Amino acid sequence: MPIRTFEATHDGSVDTLDFGFGAKQIVYKNDGSADHTLTISGQDVIIKAGESQRLPLSGEYAVTANGASGGYRAIASDEARPALELAKPANGYAVLEDDSLAGDKVATVADDNATSGVPVVHVIAVAGGADANEDITVADKCEVISASVRYDAAGGTASTLQLFNGADAITDQLDTSGVSDTDYGMFGQLDDDHTVIAAGGTLRATIASGASDAPAAKVFVTCIKRA
Repeated sequence: MPIRTFEATHDGSVDTLDFGFGAKQIVYKNDGSADHTLTISGQDVIIKAGESQRLPLSGEYAVTANGASGGYRAIASDEARPALELAKPANGYAVLEDDSLAGDKVATVADDNATSGVPVVHVIAVAGGADANEDITVADKCEVISASVRYDAAGGTASTLQLFNGADAITDQLDTSGVSDTDYGMFGQLDDDHTVIAAGGTLRATIASGASDAPAAKVFVTCIKRA
């Protein structure tokens, strides 16, 4: 099962890919630092830096780089290989490696969107005990749409848990005193003035415990990405 490879470093000119045999699978890997544009039989396809995409088996392939040079590999094989595919328009299929789909590959969601969006989840580990802040610096702008808590230990006499966007409260205070380690809780309120967290912003879980006996917990914060 031979695999035939066309490899090149882009120099700013237009490269034409010609494999010279009837390939059953073609995968294009952008090894450069800039997005690449493939023109396939007159239709442009964008391959983002560092990503791969399966190409349609018919058509003429011309490759240009958007403002920068960069290496790429077009790998053609005599036999189609199994791969996880995400349906795309008629210009081909995305190819994903195992364990590679994360929130950075999820599209943003607009209000009144006709196409449904994909939620992303931040998990905050709360150690419990005395007053403390547990912070996450979010990589992408997002909007909190719900938050829940799974308790990993029993609660003490008087403690609360609350989510913040930096210094601004997103949720109400959740009473965690007296819970058992099998309990599960939901925050009852979201302040829409503070649910949108900027890229690089701080998502914070705050423990307040007068007796230093707050329960350990995991906080699951469900968001949608925003533009």
